[in-house]
Amino acid sequence: MKRKLTIIGGLMPGPTGVGRVMMQLASEVQGLNDQSVKLLYRGQGRPIRALFLQRQTISALKAFMVSAWSEFRFRIGTAHLSEKDRVLLIHPQSLGYVWTIHFIRKSTKPVWLYLMDSSFFCVRSYNHIFPMGSACTLCVGGDLTHSQVNCCTTDFGNVTDALDFITSLREFSTVGKVKFIAQNRLQADLAKKHFGKGAIVKVAGILAADWQIEDGACHPPSFSEYDIVFHAPPLEAKGFSWALMLANKLPGRRFLFPFEKPDWVVESVPNCTFKNIRWESGLREAVRGCPLVLVPSLWSAPVEGALIKSIRLAQKTAVIKNETAYSSEVPSGVLLRLPFDVMRAAAVIEGYFARSQENPPLSGKKFYDDFMKSNTQLVKRLLRLTSD
Repeated sequence: MKRKLTIIGGLMPGPTGVGRVMMQLASEVQGLNDQSVKLLYRGQGRPIRALFLQRQTISALKAFMVSAWSEFRFRIGTAHLSEKDRVLLIHPQSLGYVWTIHFIRKSTKPVWLYLMDSSFFCVRSYNHIFPMGSACTLCVGGDLTHSQVNCCTTDFGNVTDALDFITSLREFSTVGKVKFIAQNRLQADLAKKHFGKGAIVKVAGILAADWQIEDGACHPPSFSEYDIVFHAPPLEAKGFSWALMLANKLPGRRFLFPFEKPDWVVESVPNCTFKNIRWESGLREAVRGCPLVLVPSLWSAPVEGALIKSIRLAQKTAVIKNETAYSSEVPSGVLLRLPFDVMRAAAVIEGYFARSQENPPLSGKKFYDDFMKSNTQLVKRLLRLTSD
């Protein structure tokens, strides 16, 4: 069959947020069995240097070989794309800002960009500046002087390349060389506000390989070791510092953070346990048994896996009120919405625990079922939406 779409990702399938999306795409592409979609990705897998430092030599060599082969396949595949191919790019930071700009510029057809975060307008990708109580949208519309005033940095390449990428993307959008796929309505609204009403922005939803949860895995145990589980990495934009302040206001509540205690956290937090676990190695069980799970993103988060999985498994999931995040699209009653002020948030949480016997557990099941029904068959949806 004639190929209809080539998906080019900056990350290999693996145990990260975008990596799990790539795993889902790879599985669906393989299931098509008709060669209508091709998936390419750069050779960036497990951190090879870290494996060597941990003296995991065999694992490091295997990771190097997989990474090298993926990078070779990526370069050959992208160099021989047909001019007739439709192309969808994922995670331009990992593809490389310079590479992405060059690829879009030389393409004879409009290129589609699947928005994984806020990198289309924000140097930081996660648009939050500590200690702001909400997402930062100062650069929406293209005035990037705010990023310089606030000394914004990027974890991908250098700031100059990130700024050039954001500027070039607006120029490409204006002349129709790039179109956008958003995960959810609010992300699409941000893109429209940034690129202008003439920009082509379509909503496709999203799905990752570990979001499918069977009913048998959802029954909570009779006892939980923790009262509150923080379901996110230790990042300011993900609400980590905020959660630590909250824990200090709730000394009688036991908190679990699923990672090692960062070196910069020097003060004692006796009611907080730091344990380096992943979803597959203990976090899933902790979320499933916990009365309350925190997913307090402070940036314009689109659909986060931590939120979807917590809604399905936790007795209740709490977020910070955030008008530009996907959590604002979740129906009232599914989430416990907290104010940014930690004193007030602590009071809301204690009120929840006082009423917890009145609240049916797993109240998010219907939302989860509806979400999964709408977001399955992601590749077929991407094929359809990019067809014009």
